[in-house]
Amino acid sequence: MQIITALAPVNAPQLLAAFGNVPRIAHIQTIRNATAHRNTQAMDAISAWQASYVAKRVRHPLESLFWMDPNVGKYLVLARIDDMSQAAFMASC
Repeated sequence: MQIITALAPVNAPQLLAAFGNVPRIAHIQTIRNATAHRNTQAMDAISAWQASYVAKRVRHPLESLFWMDPNVGKYLVLARIDDMSQAAFMASC
């Protein structure tokens, strides 16, 4: 969302509306950041939303990509890719 605001494209309102409806997209970014910057704070960020998934304790942030999203029955990574695809489609309408 910050990138849309920073770049201020002509269709910013449509992009913000489309991607604003998919708050869990940030989980992928958090996992990426935790992988790049392995520390307690990064792992705490992942642990904060662990209860939203069928999950087990992870030793490495990338393991959380394979938590199950109980709402759709898919791995976290696949569920969030679907969310991003849906948001992109909504932004193009």
